[in-house]
Amino acid sequence: MRKRASMPTYVLMKAFENVPARYDRAMDLLTLGRIGRLKDDVVGAVRGEGTRVLELGCGTGDLSSRLARKGARVLAVDASEAMLVTARERIVSAGLADRVELRRMSVMEIDALPQKSFDVVVTTLLLSELSEQEVDFVLGAARRLVAPGGRLLIGDEVEPPGRVRRIGFAILRYPLQLLTYLIGQAQSLPRAGVARTVLYFAAELPLMLVVFLVVPPTSRPLKGVERSIRRAGFRGTRVVDYFGGTLELVEAEAD
Repeated sequence: MRKRASMPTYVLMKAFENVPARYDRAMDLLTLGRIGRLKDDVVGAVRGEGTRVLELGCGTGDLSSRLARKGARVLAVDASEAMLVTARERIVSAGLADRVELRRMSVMEIDALPQKSFDVVVTTLLLSELSEQEVDFVLGAARRLVAPGGRLLIGDEVEPPGRVRRIGFAILRYPLQLLTYLIGQAQSLPRAGVARTVLYFAAELPLMLVVFLVVPPTSRPLKGVERSIRRAGFRGTRVVDYFGGTLELVEAEAD
């Protein structure tokens, strides 16, 4: 994988992480529904009953819930307490609390978990927020955590190959990011009438555009993650592209 979250994507993800109830809807809009398809494929790749799964960066618990419904036993970790509160509500209401354990934990702490205690390690839209060194650490830790024959499933944003496709992606992506952010802001406003809402956006829009179009990126790209996977002791078995090659699911097995 070759892509970082651009500053607009990064800002959006962080903004919606602070309002977990809207996070899944925002990510669905940003990817035009492809993230849901990717999650379906992740669930399809997990064998089911009794499979021990570690999900890194579980967010609102959407994927953990899907995996648990299939019969997997999931340890889901996230650094955000707000996200975990939403995930807990979702999992309890679905009657899945006996299959999903939620734990507040940074991905930089996962090496404290028991080695060889999982059959599958899963992460979606997380590695693009990390530095190259952090990615290497997480992949190495994942290798130590999976049992012999265990697997790694990574779903994340990537930069599409070819200059024309990258330009097309940028033309589509920036308006989608701005639209998603505006929708989120509108939903968070108190009922104040049309006139006050219009005034709010008239004042805020220039600042939003500065953030989206001028501020340089701060998150690092995922460069050569396939090589990093091999260095960590996994071998790639499958790559699935979505959204014009801007989103990938990489499946790998422990050597």
